[in-house]
Amino acid sequence: MPTLSKSNILSGLKCHRRLWWRLNEAPPKPWKWAAILGGQHKAVVDAFLAQQAPGVEPKGSWAERVNQTLATIKMGDKPIHRACLETANIRLEIHHMAPSEQGWSLTEVRGSGSIKGKHTTHAALMVFTLQEIELLIADVFIAHIDLRGHNDHPKGAPPFRTVRVTDKALKRAADLNPAVSAIQTALEGPLPDANPGSHCKRPYPCRHLERCFPAAPPHGIHELYRVKAKVLKKLSARGISQIVDVPEDAPLPEIARRQREAVCTQGIVVNDGLMGALEAIQRPTVYLDFEAISPAMPPWPDCPPFTVIPVQVSLHRLDNEGKLSHTQWMAKAGSDPREGLAQFLSEHIKDAATLVAYHASFETKILQQLSAFLPSDAAQILIDAKSRFVDLLPLIRNHVYHPGFRGRFGLKVVVEALLPALSYKDLSVNRGDEASMLLEAVILRSEPNTPSEKAELIAALYQYCGRDTLVMVRLEALLRTLAEPQATA
Repeated sequence: MPTLSKSNILSGLKCHRRLWWRLNEAPPKPWKWAAILGGQHKAVVDAFLAQQAPGVEPKGSWAERVNQTLATIKMGDKPIHRACLETANIRLEIHHMAPSEQGWSLTEVRGSGSIKGKHTTHAALMVFTLQEIELLIADVFIAHIDLRGHNDHPKGAPPFRTVRVTDKALKRAADLNPAVSAIQTALEGPLPDANPGSHCKRPYPCRHLERCFPAAPPHGIHELYRVKAKVLKKLSARGISQIVDVPEDAPLPEIARRQREAVCTQGIVVNDGLMGALEAIQRPTVYLDFEAISPAMPPWPDCPPFTVIPVQVSLHRLDNEGKLSHTQWMAKAGSDPREGLAQFLSEHIKDAATLVAYHASFETKILQQLSAFLPSDAAQILIDAKSRFVDLLPLIRNHVYHPGFRGRFGLKVVVEALLPALSYKDLSVNRGDEASMLLEAVILRSEPNTPSEKAELIAALYQYCGRDTLVMVRLEALLRTLAEPQATA
């Protein structure tokens, strides 16, 4: 039977099939920046261990670290940081082990603001492994970021809260023996059957989703935008599964009716109010997009854990003569960016008649946050700018529908349908969550380590943020073109 890593077991507990593919097929080409993302959790563990009593931290190869861990356990007189253990069933790293007269206390460190159900399984895996080698366990803890009273912690000390979960971990560990055996048995046989559930899409969509469940034909009634479940149920009862078969008198909300028309005609449907909505966009116009980080550990004063901190902005500007220009800004590694970003914005948006964003509530919140870092006159520029925003998301959702939207109005979906030449697929960084974690690595941990790789990543992050504002410029231009026939009529 194979010896499994902690991540393999956690994956297998959710889905044998996914783990079977992971271990039996050639791995996919790794994403260029994947290795950097693990640094976020490592930094949290490092911060926790720095606050503990000095101990032994095994070094070297995996085998050497296991041997050092076992030797320290045998001595039984020192804490172990990042203990490495391996049995016939599992290999894993335990973040912290401390000896006592009653046995060993184990701590699993998590970079979240609370204990989640899955964290008990993490803790139970520690118990399961130590039980395999017949080691006496005194207590089991989970340490997580403490959201309470962060200002009471010593300056520079990340806030952690350690919670005893011994009973829950012991109980869960008792269930792991048959579960791990089932995983190993499944891996030795043919491809397991599909096991649909929430794990298929949470916390991220499984990359094998379409292999397990071939995509349903497009434009099924399940794509109808915000149609009540009872309406869908009645349509299904009548044998209607596709939008094209939905009758005109079906009780659909306005957007879903526009969606039905677009699907039936296989064309873009625009309502009469689009031109009037576009009149709210006046020149000069600034198209604005922020990228932000949300670090678990406070990096600067007045930053509680998980504070949303803007660290990058892209501005496209269209002046009264129709000339387009672009400027951008990114925080420097190691320094609090908020005052510098606030000054940059107050200078570049002060004369804008309109600011345009996609899902503008985020941008307006950031402007309000940044206004606190400026003198009153400059701060007022950011505060006043909030009232001059036009949000393209509701503008498109309320006036335009393309069959390619398939019931969704996210920016990338809209761009893919209306402006396919500006699709994000050509970018090496093309997701907001990835951009946030990579920015945290660059700004807080000064990664990557080599100057050339760092320059390449920063360029990729600039390109991603810049694409967000460029597509808004092009979307507005396209919307004006689409609105012309209605305006003429």
